[in-house]
Amino acid sequence: MEVSLDAPFTELLLLSMALESLREVTLIGDKMSDDILGLLDPVNRINKLLDAQDDVVQQRDIDGKYHPSGISGCARKLSYAWLKERPKHRIGNSLRRTFQHGHSIHDMLQAWMTKVYNGDIDGYWTTFSAELPIGSTELAQQYNIAGSTDGLITLTCEGKDPIKVIYEAKSASVSSWNNVGSPMPKHIEQANIYAACLGAEHILFDYYNKSADKHKYFLVPFSPELWDATIAKLTLVTEKIVLGELMPREHSSFECRSCGYYYTCKPELNT
Repeated sequence: MEVSLDAPFTELLLLSMALESLREVTLIGDKMSDDILGLLDPVNRINKLLDAQDDVVQQRDIDGKYHPSGISGCARKLSYAWLKERPKHRIGNSLRRTFQHGHSIHDMLQAWMTKVYNGDIDGYWTTFSAELPIGSTELAQQYNIAGSTDGLITLTCEGKDPIKVIYEAKSASVSSWNNVGSPMPKHIEQANIYAACLGAEHILFDYYNKSADKHKYFLVPFSPELWDATIAKLTLVTEKIVLGELMPREHSSFECRSCGYYYTCKPELNT
């Protein structure tokens, strides 16, 4: 409330009385606030909500497909994925907060990309397709792959072949982001699969600092050699399953701690 210095004495007196009344209500309400906060209990209620999501099994968890985000690293989990083994997630509410924060950032970045790459850029007509699925492509069907890339930028120009660029967004805390000098190998392998299936020549990585709202961009060419290595890995997993075998256990304190197949795999046996 703004009060003029020329305001009548009565107006100033009423204002003083109102402020004193507010002070009294605030003091009296301290215990009431504690009681209401205890009733609301947002910390524990939200923790329970997020913890309960570990019991949720999505269709992609049991679709029998190889998903690009899970192909790098442990190969045994690919055996379980192919066999439609029902996972028991071990993500927990803290890591799930991180994941959901990352999903929200992805939505924001994809919205920006959709607006930026939507029209003429230096003679190229550009479009951006967010969350583009690859499952119906010939290569994905051939190698039992399913998933969606964060985005595909397409640039077309009369008289020239279209240029396709995979867009992959990765969010990170400031400490992790500061250590990013190039795309992580597992991210490259993931995006390289999207590029192979969608016929893209390049991959644009967007590492986003969610603590300071900054970007690091890297442009990487599609690697036929890496794709061949991915095919070889998936083929080996499938061949072993046909023979009634699983890929060997690969115990990793980092990867196993949140793996949904931990209780089935028992990685400590490491055989």
